Amino acid sequence: MNQKLYVYKGKTTFFCSTCRKLTTIMVADFLKHKTAVNLTCECPVCGFSQTALLERRNCQRKEIMLPGVYSRYLNGKRIEKAQILVMELSLSGLRFRPHMEPGFSIGDKIWIRFNLNDTEKTLIKKESLVVNINPGKKVGAAFQVMETTGPIGTFLFGSNRDPDRANSEIA
Repeated sequence: MNQKLYVYKGKTTFFCSTCRKLTTIMVADFLKHKTAVNLTCECPVCGFSQTALLERRNCQRKEIMLPGVYSRYLNGKRIEKAQILVMELSLSGLRFRPHMEPGFSIGDKIWIRFNLNDTEKTLIKKESLVVNINPGKKVGAAFQVMETTGPIGTFLFGSNRDPDRANSEIA
């Protein structure tokens, strides 16, 4: 399976599966491409070559399957509420699938509420903006306030990790 390489400040780090060394390379020129970029990375230590996918998202995502709820408000009054399945989570947003046909559209603000599956079952409540709705009712939502520290950062990267550094590491 190809590695996913996450970009941080125009650089990425790849892991050699043969000698187990990390190598950081400049990839800023590849960020201009509109399509997926597969790189051939050659280890400067042992010479082993492997392919890797350059991931251009700003925040690393974690695949999860957690139940939750979304709510939509109009003039301070809740007009819609439904169950969802949270499928991916990052510091900047999430991807979810509503259990029923949603009444919202791209650009609508919604409130997302779910519990993490950490030991504390931490409650997450986030105001979010619907940024895309894909076939199969998969919805992408961006958090209105991105927190680089706090329960989501701890859940994604652990308590002793710097999320800025983690975004540049290999998944």
